[in-house]
Amino acid sequence: MTSRERVLAALNQRPHDRIPIDLGGTFASGFTARAYDRIREHLGIKVSPGKIMSEEMMLVEVEAEVLNRLGVDTIGIYTCSGHFHGWQDWTAPDGTRVKLSREVMVKPSVEGGWELWRKGTKCSVMPSGGHYFDACDYVKWRDADPSVYTDVIVDHLAERCSSARHNTDLAVVLSVPFTIFNGTNTDFLCALYTDKEEVNEQVGRWVDHTLESLDRLFRATGALVDVFAFSGDAGTQRAPLIGPDVYEEMLLPHFRRVTEHIHRHTPAKFFYHTCGSVYKLIPGFIKLVVDALNPLQVTAADMEADRLVNEFGGKLVFWGGGIDAQHTLLEGNQDQIREKVRQQLTQFTRYPGYVFAFDHNVQHDVPPENVIAAIDEAKAFRLQKN
Repeated sequence: MTSRERVLAALNQRPHDRIPIDLGGTFASGFTARAYDRIREHLGIKVSPGKIMSEEMMLVEVEAEVLNRLGVDTIGIYTCSGHFHGWQDWTAPDGTRVKLSREVMVKPSVEGGWELWRKGTKCSVMPSGGHYFDACDYVKWRDADPSVYTDVIVDHLAERCSSARHNTDLAVVLSVPFTIFNGTNTDFLCALYTDKEEVNEQVGRWVDHTLESLDRLFRATGALVDVFAFSGDAGTQRAPLIGPDVYEEMLLPHFRRVTEHIHRHTPAKFFYHTCGSVYKLIPGFIKLVVDALNPLQVTAADMEADRLVNEFGGKLVFWGGGIDAQHTLLEGNQDQIREKVRQQLTQFTRYPGYVFAFDHNVQHDVPPENVIAAIDEAKAFRLQKN
């Protein structure tokens, strides 16, 4: 099977030859800048400034040579980066050289560290000695701006999607800057309980604009994209941010319009990323018609692989959870990493349809040999006969 065929077979919960591997295909399964330099050094690949796809996370675009050497089955496309606005050089505080989009400006902070500005507004800050940019503010009412997707950007995106589709056999994943939750703002979470009429009005408008934005993107993507990747963190380490009854009453009817719109207008699958303990919300995600749930933060409460598979196996595709990036991938030796990957895959592959990924991006201090060990173990794992 080709990589694309393998991923699509998994997403359609059909038999396939081996577990598909994702590393760098989405905003939650790639490398931060320093980690990327280290993996390239480890593989003997010439290190050049990594292209940043998300300044806040310092997430880089994974190059074709790295994807090929690691045996990855996905390729990630992003709707905003220097590919559309041009590139500028910057050196991070740890000495890592990167390329940032010209859409942003990085200035020294009077308090030490750095400030990230967009269109004349300070958006986020990196403290002295930090590795990432922290947002300055989280708005209560999110929205989407369709006017951002100009003809120039849409045409450029079409070229990039076409190149990924026709010049590789990898599954094309388009990460879009739309969210289907707003857990970062406590006023929003409270409003779900106390201001239901305003929530319906505001979220309805937000979804209207998201659909309009998607329609513009559909001009570029057509049938070129295999997966649309959305985000919306809805859990903490210990519990969901809201109860499942409130989620299904207040948000599911609005956000289901998004999944239905994608399924109606494209052949692509809907990928939903939410960190944390979301076990109690997964029945709502199934009603939302989520095709693939990520990242499966297996160290969060109630997110054990066997629990997820026992209750929801076959009802959606699990994408991630192959190993926890916070602890085992960082601190474990290679034998421990391989054993943990085997344990996770033994559970997740009990039903057809699983995509291997870590439970978040590879951070700057993760040993590259640990990354290789986890990927190699996943590739060597033999699928059980269903």
